[in-house]
Amino acid sequence: MRSRFIPAVALAVVGAVAIDCGGISDPSQNVTEPPFTGTIPVKGSGPLHQFSVSSTGEYTVKLNTLTPVTGTQIGINLYTGDATCTSGSLQLFGSNSALPNVQALGGRIFSGHYCLVAYDLGFLTVATTYSITVSHP
Repeated sequence: MRSRFIPAVALAVVGAVAIDCGGISDPSQNVTEPPFTGTIPVKGSGPLHQFSVSSTGEYTVKLNTLTPVTGTQIGINLYTGDATCTSGSLQLFGSNSALPNVQALGGRIFSGHYCLVAYDLGFLTVATTYSITVSHP
C-alpha cells in the first residue's frame, strides 16, 4: 500500500508546481502604466487609452486628478478589444463612477488588449482634464 501512495504524492507535487508556473501573477509584481491623461468635454468622453496585459492577475484603475473640477464624479469604462481599440471590437469589461484619489475599478484581469475611457456622468460644467493610473500584471 505504501508503494502506491508515494507515486500519487509525487504526481500531486508535480501538478502543483506546474499550476504555480502558469497561475495568477502576484500583484506586487504588477506594472503601472504611465498615467493616462486627457480632457473630457461637458456631456462627452475623453480619448480611448490602450494597454496590454501579459498574464492573468489582479488590476486596479485609479483616478488621480480632475482639473479644474475636483470634487465631482466621472465615469470610467474598461473594455477588452484589439491592439488598436477599434470600436467594433470592444466589449465592456468593467464600469464604475470615479472620484479623485479613489480606486475606481479592480479585480481579476486576463492577458489581452484593453481600452479605457473616461466620460462625463452629467456633473461637469466645464471641460475637465484627468489623470488615471492603471496597474496590471
